[in-house]
Amino acid sequence: MDIEIQGIPQSLRPQYQARLRSAKGELARYKKMSKDLHASLARSSLLGSSSSRSAYPSSDEPYGDRSRLLAGNALLEDGTKRLQDSQRLALETENQGADILMNLRQQREQIENSRSTLEVANNSISRASNTLSSMIRRMYQQRAVTGAIIAILVLLIIIVVWSKLS
Repeated sequence: MDIEIQGIPQSLRPQYQARLRSAKGELARYKKMSKDLHASLARSSLLGSSSSRSAYPSSDEPYGDRSRLLAGNALLEDGTKRLQDSQRLALETENQGADILMNLRQQREQIENSRSTLEVANNSISRASNTLSSMIRRMYQQRAVTGAIIAILVLLIIIVVWSKLS
């Protein structure tokens, strides 16, 4: 998830980083609670089995084992509920990650489409630029030809007028 957050735009990144930090914190808390639960269950089963057999015979304390079993069952139910909450949180986080990946995929496709559109536009602009350059070159050629024709006509007029006068 840390790697995926790096690909998110800067404007959305703090929101998802905060969610990820809280999810990591809850996961660490549940792991610690799970370890504590296992340790307490191990202690209670070790203490319960040795102390009940040595200190209290089963005929003197008929409900001792039952109360320990009920307490252990309650601890197990609490642990199960916490594990289910952790699993639900992990699934929610996974779904958010999947949504982020889907959004990133859509954005990548949009960028790729924009890039191809820009390439087409760039090619069209290049062709138009070449066409304009060709037109400008022809214009200068036509001006030169027109100037040459005018110069020849002026020269012919001068020759005709000079021949008439002389």
